[in-house]
Amino acid sequence: PVLTVGERYDSNIFESSSDEEDDFITLITTGLRLDYEPREGTLLDFEYLPTFQIFAENDDENNVEHRLSLAIDAPLSRIIQIEFNDRLAVTEDAEQRLRDIDVETGTRPTSERVRQQVLINRGSLEAAFRLAPRTIFTALADSYYEDVEVPNEVDELRFEAGGELAYLTNLAR
Repeated sequence: PVLTVGERYDSNIFESSSDEEDDFITLITTGLRLDYEPREGTLLDFEYLPTFQIFAENDDENNVEHRLSLAIDAPLSRIIQIEFNDRLAVTEDAEQRLRDIDVETGTRPTSERVRQQVLINRGSLEAAFRLAPRTIFTALADSYYEDVEVPNEVDELRFEAGGELAYLTNLAR
């Protein structure tokens, strides 16, 4: 279990150049983190962290930010290894929206300056195949989805796929 309590002061909660509004924000994060290793070399990691944002004066801005992550790293056989990661964030806080997601999205002039709900999901999958004792081929896939609740901005969906061929050498001879 996770419990974090904090207080933040923001001098311009709407990031407005003409009508600045300040406020104190109480942040309460509860959550659950599970690490499970059913056998050696296999790891399952799950984390859910909702953060309650409570505004002292602008209580109509109170909201709950959700962060969810799942990771699996497992050998399927002696020659196949998979690694899967997925991270989901649902937030109204423009400064926190890409924390833990780590992807370049370009500029969003409206939603990066206003408190609107944004849903962001990023997933990746790697499957490594040992073709020979020193040769490995890794298939790579990555996805990114962003749903922005701002009328003049469009949602974004991206997929990437690729492969990597590696020959392992021993430099310690």
